[in-house]
Amino acid sequence: MYSNHGFESSSVHEVYEVDPRPLFERVDRVYQKMRARNIIPANVEVSTIQRVLLPKVRKFLLANMPNSASALALETAAYKPENSLALFHNGEVQGVLLSRRIGKLGYTGLRVVADHLRGGFGWANLLLLRTSLHSGLQTGLEVSRFEF
Repeated sequence: MYSNHGFESSSVHEVYEVDPRPLFERVDRVYQKMRARNIIPANVEVSTIQRVLLPKVRKFLLANMPNSASALALETAAYKPENSLALFHNGEVQGVLLSRRIGKLGYTGLRVVADHLRGGFGWANLLLLRTSLHSGLQTGLEVSRFEF
């Protein structure tokens, strides 16, 4: 459509919308199995991003963000610290989920975990997703959007 006017696509931006209730049920089943098998380390903590954590979170994102993500876009995407999460393992930031909320709609724009936690069982990614969904459902979340 736009190629007729001299434009060409340089990337694809996909947004998926899901009902968070059945998604949480599926994710929680996997989480419970991982917990029962001690796959998720005991010394892991997930918390909302407090202002005091912002420098550590920014440093983590700059070091671990996929090359396709733009740091400038992150700074202007209206993500809210109170809707976003940081995952700590051994006291260090090892994962970040950036999100914003508009009424009953939650929008997750970025979920990043440290290189050494990618692949395998994917417990860090699962834990961020589960925590985000659980928190959202407790506060009336009805629609979740995820960006890829």
